[in-house]
Amino acid sequence: MKVSICLFAWLLGVFIAFNMYHSFMKASENQQIISNNHKKNKVFANINKSAEYPYFSRVSDLFIHNLCVAFLLSIGGLFTAGSLSIIVLVYNGFLATSTILYVSNYQKLTFILSRLWHAPFEIVALIWFASIGLSGATLFSRFLKKEKILFYDLYLFKSVWKPMILLFIAALIEAI
Repeated sequence: MKVSICLFAWLLGVFIAFNMYHSFMKASENQQIISNNHKKNKVFANINKSAEYPYFSRVSDLFIHNLCVAFLLSIGGLFTAGSLSIIVLVYNGFLATSTILYVSNYQKLTFILSRLWHAPFEIVALIWFASIGLSGATLFSRFLKKEKILFYDLYLFKSVWKPMILLFIAALIEAI
């Protein structure tokens, strides 16, 4: 159930981004002139500078960044009864979709898809971490009912290594 709620929250962010994009693009369709050659060079000027930034440095930076977001989802969700997890997932879905839609104005779909091979691993791992954060609601309700809290959800933290492996695989793929 928790995973379904987290997936729904992420898809809600995607839906909001699509709605905003299409409403703004329809309103400014006649006013916006896109010059592919001029804007493409500005938007993607620094995308392939791998000689200056070694592969394993990119992998470790991406993994650490994603791990910080994952711990924000899980630990922050535990302390806020899951509300922070839901907010971050909606924002993540919104931001990912907005970025893809923005880049689609300047690049072909094949270029965009070639950069998204890491996304399924990362999204599944973040939803997994957020479902751990939603356990905060269970702990909070047990606290309000004055029930014993005997580390009820500690078993969830035993499975933290699985989404961490997914995040590492996503970082390996994204850094290519």
